[in-house]
Amino acid sequence: MSARVRLSRHFQSVPLRWLLVVPFVVQISAAVGIVGYLSFRNGQNAVNQVAGELRKKTSDRIQHDLKDYLQTPYLLNQTNAIALRQELVNGSDLSTFEQVFAQQLKTFELLHYTCWANQQGQYTGVTRLPNGILNIESVDDASDPRYKIYSVTAQGTRNKLLSSNANYDARTRPWYKQAIAARKQTWSTPYIWFNQSDMSIDAVMPIFDSQNQPLGVLASPFKLSRIKDYLQSLRISPHAESFIVDQSGLLIASSADDKPFRVNAITQKPERIAPSQSQQPLIRATAQFLKGLNSSTGVKKRRQLDFQFNQQRQLLEVLPFSDGRGVNWQIVVIVPEADLMGQIESNTRTTTLLCLLALGGAIASSIWTARRISRPIREFSQASIALATATQEGFVEGDLDQSTGYHSYVQEMQTLANVFNQMSTQIQGSFTQLEQTNTQLEDRTKTLEKALVDLKQSQRQLVQSEKLSSLGQLLAGVAHEINNPISFIYGNLKPGDKYIQDLLELVALYQQEYEANEAIAQRAKKIDLDYLIEDLPKLWQSMKVGADRIQDIVISLRNFSRTDETELRAVNLHDGIDSTLIILRNRWKNQDFRPAIEIIKQYSELPLIECYVGQINQVFMNILVNAIDALDERDQTRTFDECEAAPSTIWISTTIINGWVQITIADNGTGMSEITQNQLFDPFYTTKPIGKGTGLGLSISYAIITERHHGKLQCDSTLGEGSKFIVEIPIRQTAV
Repeated sequence: MSARVRLSRHFQSVPLRWLLVVPFVVQISAAVGIVGYLSFRNGQNAVNQVAGELRKKTSDRIQHDLKDYLQTPYLLNQTNAIALRQELVNGSDLSTFEQVFAQQLKTFELLHYTCWANQQGQYTGVTRLPNGILNIESVDDASDPRYKIYSVTAQGTRNKLLSSNANYDARTRPWYKQAIAARKQTWSTPYIWFNQSDMSIDAVMPIFDSQNQPLGVLASPFKLSRIKDYLQSLRISPHAESFIVDQSGLLIASSADDKPFRVNAITQKPERIAPSQSQQPLIRATAQFLKGLNSSTGVKKRRQLDFQFNQQRQLLEVLPFSDGRGVNWQIVVIVPEADLMGQIESNTRTTTLLCLLALGGAIASSIWTARRISRPIREFSQASIALATATQEGFVEGDLDQSTGYHSYVQEMQTLANVFNQMSTQIQGSFTQLEQTNTQLEDRTKTLEKALVDLKQSQRQLVQSEKLSSLGQLLAGVAHEINNPISFIYGNLKPGDKYIQDLLELVALYQQEYEANEAIAQRAKKIDLDYLIEDLPKLWQSMKVGADRIQDIVISLRNFSRTDETELRAVNLHDGIDSTLIILRNRWKNQDFRPAIEIIKQYSELPLIECYVGQINQVFMNILVNAIDALDERDQTRTFDECEAAPSTIWISTTIINGWVQITIADNGTGMSEITQNQLFDPFYTTKPIGKGTGLGLSISYAIITERHHGKLQCDSTLGEGSKFIVEIPIRQTAV
């Protein structure tokens, strides 16, 4: 027998269930793999394109704003130079400068200091203190070079002598010498302040007489901390960083919290640092990477690079910056790829999971279908063989109850065809006998058809009943298995609570009876013992709430297994509000830019309210988060002292009105315009920056209150005064 014939016979005898299952599974698997791969590749391409645009726009924005910042001192010097040339001010009469300088500092909030020094050793300048008060600093005569500081009148003139310090000669200062040497307006080298609180760079402009002899120098310093504040205000991505270095490779400013200089431990003198010495790990790693490319001290054109840090890809933009007057810096923007890939990776994981679920469902469905098809055919095949055998040996009662088959090239179907061919031959010889029994066979056929219909109907009812029974047993079993460990946990919560109270009382007794030594006091401060004592009972209580919730889930599973499940519960709404406030504590507690938000609760006596607990708590969460966001947005534009003087506050009140419960949540934030209020509950509408909100929170909350609870949700807001959300739901949902 040839190999071809053997192969042909082998494939002709393939079981039907394999012909149904294998091709279907192969097609689904290939589709899942292709979809997952294309989804991942498209995500990566989108991230690379978005990241490139983001880095370019950010660096361009920094470059543009830097030019605007540095333009102000330059224009101020030009204005004062014109005033000198037109003799609007007198280079030897310091009082004329002082009035002009005072008015200019009131006008230009970006600057904190401007001054004039002449060749005779005279010097005058006006400075703005951190509290906004102006002072005049001067050296009136080279023969009396004391550095005097005066308060300023409303007209910009000297008022009261505040101090008189050591001798000062501006002609010896680097900024004065650099201006005279350059013979044109330029920038001084960056320098650290005497009090080591900041760094500045001075816009200096020498003034010459008609014989080209120097008369003096105008100077307008620019605080580099303003650049730092600007870089920190940029919302590039959650973990992005940026910094600026000068031609020497030393740090000008960065988005990190550390300063661009530090005190030398040996000399005890402040020294500027390079970005590789920054306390921010990502900035240090970026500086090391650029150093390896010989790019840390100068870049001739824009470059987009990437490197690995903490096993993650970092996207880098390097851009040279020059104002044409002596400033030649380098702008560096770093964006972690993970900041941009987060949502895409989440979508990819979701897509992959759904594809795998679809694959599993398809495989299970194909196996089930194949069995449903092949098993009856196999049974029919066996019955046909039995019937054919019976025709040869003589009919036995009951053999004619077998069903007919179909013709096919599949193994089982072909067997049926062969058998029925044999039956055809036998039937021809038995035709006479069949005619005599035809009436009897017709009656039996009707009986069999009716029995078959009844059997199929009973079979469907039995399968459905078995499914429901199995599902109920499964849920009851799951509830039982969960109930055992949670009962153990719940049973130990009460003694554990007592143990904690005993320990806390013992700690309080120790604090009362014994004076803590320094080591204990430092340890108590480090772990914030007072907060720990206050928060530990709350933490334990939250564990009890979690255990109660799990018990509720177990009860729900048992109820479902008895087909009497219900989602409505009568609860204390105050507990839900308090739990939500505890979850949001990290948002409303003290922040760097403001004190803690005051929470004022005005609870009325409420009965138990019928509601969908999780959904109601979701509404409280959405409204409180929006209130905190509005207050934080307003407080970031105020100083800490202003926040303390007029603190941010959230009021929460509850009351009963005509069989309905009313919950009011109000804040004293910036409020909303009428246009915003009209669109407040629309899906996807948001006033928050990109990346901070989806615009679905209040829309979902509105649907929960109005549709699920047959209630009302409305907002009352006045621009500049605050917002108030009013939630109203019936006390009993069953009565609605």
